[in-house]
Amino acid sequence: MPEALVNLHAEGRDRIRLATLADRDALLELSRIVFKETGTDKASELSPEFWDWQFAHQPSDRMWIWLAESGNRIVGQLPSNVIRLKWLDRQVLAAMTVDLMVHPAHRSKSLFLRMGRRSNEEMNGAGISVSIGLPNKNSFPTAVRFISHKLVCEVPVMMRPMRWRRLLERAKVSPRVSPFLGAVAAAGYRLTRLPLMQAKGVAVHEVGEFPEEIDLFWQRASGPHKIISVRDLKYLTWRYCQCPTRTYQIHLAQSDGRLAGYLVRRIIEKDGLRLGALMDVLVEPGRRDVLHSLLASAIAGFREQSVDALVCLMQRDDFYYPALRRHGFFRVPERFNPRSFNFVCRVLSPDLPEDAFYSSQNWFLTLGDYDVY
Repeated sequence: MPEALVNLHAEGRDRIRLATLADRDALLELSRIVFKETGTDKASELSPEFWDWQFAHQPSDRMWIWLAESGNRIVGQLPSNVIRLKWLDRQVLAAMTVDLMVHPAHRSKSLFLRMGRRSNEEMNGAGISVSIGLPNKNSFPTAVRFISHKLVCEVPVMMRPMRWRRLLERAKVSPRVSPFLGAVAAAGYRLTRLPLMQAKGVAVHEVGEFPEEIDLFWQRASGPHKIISVRDLKYLTWRYCQCPTRTYQIHLAQSDGRLAGYLVRRIIEKDGLRLGALMDVLVEPGRRDVLHSLLASAIAGFREQSVDALVCLMQRDDFYYPALRRHGFFRVPERFNPRSFNFVCRVLSPDLPEDAFYSSQNWFLTLGDYDVY
């Protein structure tokens, strides 16, 4: 897209400004129009309560939504979830861009570019040091080319089959042969897996909320991770216990009388399949026994709920990724991947080292960092 087109309407009637709580209903209406057109997963969740939870009640106590007005009508939005990042031993604010949209009748005006540029220009002055996102395939070229984000990595999508017959039928294999092929696939899959680690002295149980002890656990568990969103009691309660439209299951692991790890999971109905999503997991440094115990507990819970497959996001590392592989997860090949998770970043604060934030090895990312789930 030529630069002249980007600036075509910069001095026109359209106005770019920060949203206030008074704009909520108009922004919801814009979302309904665009989500109906695109069929996004979040369409069924649109409500004042969900909007308030996601944007007005963020743990960072910041609301960062840029909008475009044409006349008296809101025709575009660029919202961000402002999150707290732990970078080494320091906290910084980052804006995770979500739900970027422009009304269908106004898409020739490059409003999304103007909102993105204005947002980035104003962030550092507002104390936001980093802009990040997981843009879809339509937004990704714009984020990289015109709003100066850099591709950090493609976060691997991992999957574990649970009911082979259902997966084969979803792949349009004939019902007459899918039971036989499913049984063969399941048997071969079991034969290729290594024995699981037998953990002793680790107790895992499901709870309805996170305990106050989670803050001390966070201080211990976050150490090995150079860049990770702050997973303290305030954040975890907001993310997994207060959402008005989603239900999550929380697993806590205890070892020697103290909290040693947690895992959050959820069931998602998508594309005719019942999927078990591993949303988030974190354990004390080096505690492979705790990690394996949490994964085993979650998989057993999903099996009781008759899910067809399990999915998660996990960076390649020497700790979490091998444990998932040991429990039967594999990386979904790109040609079969329904949605790529291209993680992009732009460092806005001059006192942050760009090379650290543009290195994929420094980031810890899970499905819980992606707003749709």
